[in-house]
Amino acid sequence: MFQVRGANNDGVWSADPAQLRLSVVPPPWRTGWAYLTYTLVVLTSVALFLRTQYRKLELEKAHARELEAVVEFRTQELADRNRDLQNLNEQLKESSMSDSLTGLRNRRYLYEFLETETAMWERSFTDGQGNVKQPIAPDLQPGLFFMMIDLDGFKVINDDYGHHAGDKALLQVCEILGKCARKSDTIIRWGGDEFLLVGQCGGPMGAEKLAERVRFEIQHHQYQLGNGHIGKLSASIGVSLYPFVPAEPSMVSWEQAIDIADQASYLAKQTKKNAWVAIYSTDKTDSGEKLRALKVNIGELIDQDMVEVTSSIDHGFRAALEDAEEKTV
Repeated sequence: MFQVRGANNDGVWSADPAQLRLSVVPPPWRTGWAYLTYTLVVLTSVALFLRTQYRKLELEKAHARELEAVVEFRTQELADRNRDLQNLNEQLKESSMSDSLTGLRNRRYLYEFLETETAMWERSFTDGQGNVKQPIAPDLQPGLFFMMIDLDGFKVINDDYGHHAGDKALLQVCEILGKCARKSDTIIRWGGDEFLLVGQCGGPMGAEKLAERVRFEIQHHQYQLGNGHIGKLSASIGVSLYPFVPAEPSMVSWEQAIDIADQASYLAKQTKKNAWVAIYSTDKTDSGEKLRALKVNIGELIDQDMVEVTSSIDHGFRAALEDAEEKTV
């Protein structure tokens, strides 16, 4: 409300002021509707901002889940490839240690297997300081046997009926050896028509019984060669033990013990065939070097009591060897 009072020239003021009622309208930007609009704009902006941030977080989570899924897939794929590669390597290793024809173990496997096996036996022979423990009776001495099996007559089958027939005969020999050997024994395809049987034994007697069984089964089997042909084979078998010298295991290595078994099979083939020959050490065996020439001086080593020989040959190995030497001369 606007009031006005006036005065005359004499300085007398009016008793009643003049009044004027005024109504001031606020500008549009300061009205209630304006403030309501401002509030709605702010709330809408905040809601839009929060919604945008929420969608951004959801997109980031979705991207993270996709990335995690991709990483997990790639990790699984890499694990599968590594597993496949490991399986392939194992298959290649297995293939490299097996004979392609017979499926038996080969020489490469033998060397890896015997490194561990002989190390275990050496620990049982000696104390922690490398000294030989109290010797056990030879017939009870624990250790390994090596049995070299050289087939007689295999070349005849190959020459008369072909290599395919020879392969059939070899597979049947494998079956025979599998039946004769124990589950703990290892059968090695040594090469050509030779096989090596390796196993644990408690002395010569068990190894000789097994050698006789193998000889008998190989001799009496009728080999089916295909096209109705039937072949015959026999085996010249050599046997040795490890440790070859129980009182001094380091004198003859396991490689030399295998070589002694190989030379024993050669002597069996030289004297009679279809026989087994076992060569053992004696109390007078004093040099591994002399044993390397068994094929040449076996008779001399027997006479000097450097080695002991037992055999399936009926009239005695020494007599059969002398007969063979006379025929050679």
